[in-house]
Parts: sequence; C-alpha cells; structure tokens
Amino acid sequence: MFDPTFGVVFWVKLVMQTAVWAFIMISAILAFKLTESATWVGIVGAAVMLPQLGLALLSGRLSDQYGPVRQLVTGSFISGAASLALSLWFLFSDVGPDVGATALVVSSLIFGVGLALSSPAQQSIIPLLVSAEELPAAVGLNFVPMTLARTAGPALGAFAVNAWGPVPALLFAGSITLLVIPFFRLIQRRLVQGFTAAGDHRILSALKFVWTHKPVLVCLIGVAVIGAGSEAAVTLSPVVANSFGEPSSGGGVLTAAFGLGGLIGVVIHRMVERRGTAGLQGCLAMIILGAAVVVAPLGGTLSFAAGVLVLGGAGMVAGFTAFSIAVQLGSPPEMLGRVMALWTLAAAGFRPPAAVVLGLVADHFSTETALIGAGLFMVAAGIGICVALRYSRTKSEIPSR
Repeated sequence: MFDPTFGVVFWVKLVMQTAVWAFIMISAILAFKLTESATWVGIVGAAVMLPQLGLALLSGRLSDQYGPVRQLVTGSFISGAASLALSLWFLFSDVGPDVGATALVVSSLIFGVGLALSSPAQQSIIPLLVSAEELPAAVGLNFVPMTLARTAGPALGAFAVNAWGPVPALLFAGSITLLVIPFFRLIQRRLVQGFTAAGDHRILSALKFVWTHKPVLVCLIGVAVIGAGSEAAVTLSPVVANSFGEPSSGGGVLTAAFGLGGLIGVVIHRMVERRGTAGLQGCLAMIILGAAVVVAPLGGTLSFAAGVLVLGGAGMVAGFTAFSIAVQLGSPPEMLGRVMALWTLAAAGFRPPAAVVLGLVADHFSTETALIGAGLFMVAAGIGICVALRYSRTKSEIPSR
C-alpha cells in the first residue's frame, strides 16, 4: 500500500473509484427523483456499464500494445468531463423529468466510455508492477480500493445530492476524476515490461487462449455471474429503501453496507486463501452472495437489509478476488491486457442488461421478486460452476495459493 510504485496505483485507484461510485449513486438518486421509476434507474445504471461491451476488448489490446497508462489517462479524462458537463447542464437547463432522465442516460453513457477505456488497464497494470511471488498479495490488495470505494462512494454521493444538490455533487465527482490524472504518470517509468507496436496484439488470440484454457474460461464466467447478480444491490438500492418507507437516498446506506462487507471479504479471503483452489473459493463466495441477496428484503427494514448486505458484499469481493487470481496466474504476461479486458467485460458487461431486467421486474412485480430472483440465480450458478471446475480440472488445474 505504501510502495512507491504499487502504492501510487493503490491510492489513485481508491480516489478514482470513489468518484465513480459517487457518480453512479448520484445518477441513480436523480433518476428516481425525476421519474419515480425503477426502470429508469435501471436504464441509467445500465448506461454506465454498456460501453464495456464495445470498447473493453479494444482497450485491452491497446493496453498490451502501448501500455496501460495511456488508457488510464484517457479514460479518466472522459469520465471526469462527462460528470462536469452534466453538472453544467443541470445548472443552466429547466426541463421536464423525462428530458432530465434522458440527459442522465447520455452523460452516463459518456462516463461509461471512460470507464471502458480505463478499467482493463486498472487490472492488467498490477502484474506489471510486482514480481510473480508478490502477485497473489497484490491482486488481493488491488480489490481493497474498489471495496472501500463501494463503501465511501455511494454514501458520499447520496450525502452530496441531499446536502448540496445535483450541480455541486456532480461537479465534485467530476473534479476528483480529473485530478488523479497526473499521478498515473508517476508510474510510467516503473513498469517492468516494455511495449511496442510489434508482436501479436490481436483480440482473436486472447479469445482463442481463453477458449482453449477451460479453467480460465469458467472462472471468467464466475466473474460475469457475480457482476450481474451483485447489480441488484446497486441498481435497486434507492427502490429498496423506498419500499421500506425510507427516502431514496437511503439507497446510499445499503450500497455503503454492501461495500463495507466487501472490505471484510478481502480480509476473509486472505485468511482462507490456502484452503482449496481459487475456483472453489470463488464458488462458495458466490453462493454466500446469492443467499444474502435473497434474504435482504425479507426483514422489511433498512437496517436489516443493510446488515445482510454486509455479508453479501463480503461474498462479492471474496469471489471476485478468488476468480481473478486464477485468471491472472493462468494468463501469459504479454496477453494480460486483453485477458483482463475479458475480465472487465465479464464483471461489468453483463450488468447493463441485469440492471434493466431488475428494474422491469421490480416495476411489474415487486422489489422482493427482483432481489430473490437475482439471489437464486447466483446460488444455482455457483453450484454449476463448481461442478464445471471439477470436471475441467482433469485437463488443467486452476492455480491455488
């Protein structure tokens, strides 16, 4: 955390991810206040992640070819500019709720373009800063900023909207995203691998590698299931709070509790990392996450749901960490950018349709139905992936720690 190389990435990522989650929560709260529709909340949440589908693999290829720093700088600039532009739009416009919600979708899409460009680099840069022996610990620590950001970011975003209003809140989130850019230049000279235009940088090569290495493929599927299923704790948080008779800003409490649980998940995974394979650890964590999402709405109070989501957040981050260690240890260094782009695509690319589906189910059936459905999906998938990993182990072992 305080290493002059890895530490810079650690703290900059913490600040940047906090701003990202603050923006996501601000957008969700504003969408619900403008429309009182869970579907619109889901659409706005999906818009942030949708660009991953088209740009993540391209970003990973560019990261392998030219290095991850360029992608980090470009992505951060685009995301920060989108938040600042939305704050100015709200400052000078006076339109109806539908137009305001549309502006949220557009700005979220642009913000998501920045995320799509920078997210693969945030993952692939870690193995380039540490030795092979340090990699497992570094990968585990790499999830701490994300976890802390999921705790602080939504709470900060909800507070900013309620205390300052949408314009200062969005201005704050965008400014933070832009201010971290100079710090990425500090690590440019410390990367342990050179980058040239020569060599095989084709996306197809990474796809062939993943397809032929079944344990890596199955772990990426596990990442996708966790990413899609955990969206229930983010997209529906303002709606869940409202269903308990709380203001929609209470969604920040639920998402913060989920993020706090993620920090606990980092510690738990560190304690059990040598027990069983990384794949098995990921499956168990996924089942815990699914069970927590099922139970969360059954208590009928915000405090009960927040307490249960702490357990769910622990399962989410422990699962992400376990599966990610397996993927990174099983991938060649010259292909890390593209493989981790697939990781990013798995983690975030399925969240847009999941967010829309969750919003539609919550609107047309109930919030409880949406959460229970997402939870049962993760439990069933965890069991299925565990079986698939045991079968694939006859041909290729998932690296254990």
